[in-house]
Amino acid sequence: MNAVKGKVFVDCDDLQDLTQLFGYVGFDTEHLIILGTKDILTRKWCMGEVTTARLHKINTVVVALPNYEPPSETLVQEYQVHVPDITELAAHGISLATVQETLRWMRELPTIELLGTLDSTLTRSLCKELVVMRVSPGSMVKNSVQLGCEAQDEPDKEARLANRMIQYNGSKVAILVDYKNMEAVATALVLQLMVSPLLMSVGGMVPYIMAADEEAMPTVRILVVICSQGCFANPDIARVLLSSAARSFTVLPIIVEDSFRLPTKDFYDEALASAGTTSMSRKPSLAAVIKQIFQEIAVVFQPQGAFNIQDLEVKAKTIAFRLLGGSFGR
Repeated sequence: MNAVKGKVFVDCDDLQDLTQLFGYVGFDTEHLIILGTKDILTRKWCMGEVTTARLHKINTVVVALPNYEPPSETLVQEYQVHVPDITELAAHGISLATVQETLRWMRELPTIELLGTLDSTLTRSLCKELVVMRVSPGSMVKNSVQLGCEAQDEPDKEARLANRMIQYNGSKVAILVDYKNMEAVATALVLQLMVSPLLMSVGGMVPYIMAADEEAMPTVRILVVICSQGCFANPDIARVLLSSAARSFTVLPIIVEDSFRLPTKDFYDEALASAGTTSMSRKPSLAAVIKQIFQEIAVVFQPQGAFNIQDLEVKAKTIAFRLLGGSFGR
């Protein structure tokens, strides 16, 4: 997104007074990107922002996640049933009828559909598309774009992993993340983006994000584990952790969600019981590996909860320092 000349503002950056969001959209915004999630259509403040964009003729585009569905006419007609407190927006000059018209308008907006799992390939394609496309109301048919992840661009698993071997072999740092948790994947991408410039001068230390179905590259020595809710119940995570223990990796835990459970007896019992494809004979090893991870002091890195970019930069520098041996005793 370096091609963007101007400030990119995420509405959750300022939640002190939600009513001010309408002013930001109406008077301080040139382009509005609607992140189309499953529930966005039933969030009154989000719909208030989108309605404001429509009324002020702000260029708008929908980035549709896999679970997003454009508003149906049934939803439009029964909107107050689904969102009974939508009438509270009337105090800000936004009526139910105005919101209903906005829902119909959203069907015709340019839409970028994200297919498959969020990864660096999909993220780069999305950023490029957002920069180069003309973000303006129009026919969804003419302006609809579908973007796929790396696994979809290269469906042959062996060929894809071979290409990744060429690209990342030589890397000493791998990032392990639960691909079932999109927020965790997004955080891993932000972490990679912010830490990489701090490590470029040191050979092989720029981290790469592991694919869901691969082992760490032969040259990897440090594993950065993105700790999100339920991550250790993912068989792919369990598999990599077990193999990393056999290779004597240094592991740096990064906590990315407030809901992440710190290790307790119940935590280990749950992890062992849930690690689906991990064989019974290896489960005790998994418990030992998880416990060993938290012998290192974890770093909290939560872009969604950061007050400003400076806070994240401090965290990124801390992580880079740790990776370079600041507390690994190297």
